[in-house]
Amino acid sequence: MQSNIHQPDRRAVLTGTVATAAAVAATALPAVAESNPSLAELIEAHKVANHRFCEACEREETASNAYRDTYPREIVVPLSIGGGVSLYSSSNMDHEREEARQRIRKAYDEAVSHLRQLSRIDEAMAQDATAKLRAMERRDARRLGRMVRDETARQEAFGWQQAERERAAASLAEDEAELAILRYHCRTAEEAKMRHAYIMTPGRENVGHIIYHSLIGGGEEFLDALLASTVPA
Repeated sequence: MQSNIHQPDRRAVLTGTVATAAAVAATALPAVAESNPSLAELIEAHKVANHRFCEACEREETASNAYRDTYPREIVVPLSIGGGVSLYSSSNMDHEREEARQRIRKAYDEAVSHLRQLSRIDEAMAQDATAKLRAMERRDARRLGRMVRDETARQEAFGWQQAERERAAASLAEDEAELAILRYHCRTAEEAKMRHAYIMTPGRENVGHIIYHSLIGGGEEFLDALLASTVPA
């Protein structure tokens, strides 16, 4: 089974899922000798973790596609000043809510800016109008929050959020399996060649593409682990 190429933000786990992900990751891999696992054992553990990550990605994709086939993708929050702000259904609704909140704030900031001319004529009236606009902004922000909570609850009931948590947990488990290989102190030249071949040989079953994407995405821990493994134990 082919695995998906990891994206730079693959470890940006949703708020509230880190504990779940860590707990699952801790039990996701086959048992290896805790004291001195061999390089071959670590490589096999990573292959299993990679396979499970790919399966979790497929389940999450299936769930998200089915959800979007069932429910509208666009969610429109009507504004009290007219018009509306759009956000889109995703497994990370906290991010969508924050983006929409910023757009609401921008719309009201623009509305308030139009009162500058009025303040030159009647400052008290301008201040009263500004206060009313800000109250409307807060009301619209609360409406946004309710709509996001409803959307998240709908995703949870559908099974999409659970599939995403499983994908995030599998991602963390694979990260740990990769880091274990990178941290490993090779004992012989043959082991060094084995690790190099597994890391760098083109192919989606190894970690070479993970290192590349992690580095361009700011995952310096991967490079640190590899460099640390070259220091005598």
